Amino acid sequence: MNKNSSTLSISSHVIKDCGDVADYMMKCGIPCFVSSNTTVIKNKGQFIKENGCQIKMGSHDSSTINTNFWIGLKNTFGLNCAHLEVEGKFKGCIYDYLRGSNCPGL
Repeated sequence: MNKNSSTLSISSHVIKDCGDVADYMMKCGIPCFVSSNTTVIKNKGQFIKENGCQIKMGSHDSSTINTNFWIGLKNTFGLNCAHLEVEGKFKGCIYDYLRGSNCPGL
């Protein structure tokens, strides 16, 4: 079976605490390490801060990060996009990982 180690970085004005993200991942049955950060983004010409979380998943099945997983996370936390790094295999927009380039861009 193909195993990956991945880091997913998310941020949103909906995220109040990364503990909520950790709770969500626990409900999904995905072992991970969730750490918090503050992300600065450009929104309608102005810079704003959002709460961000880095989700590190070690030694998971390659099928763990799929469209259903992303849609659930996206809808729960009001996400527009996310940065995904699959160790040694991929680094970039999650939309590009899931299918041909549909990244909304910056």
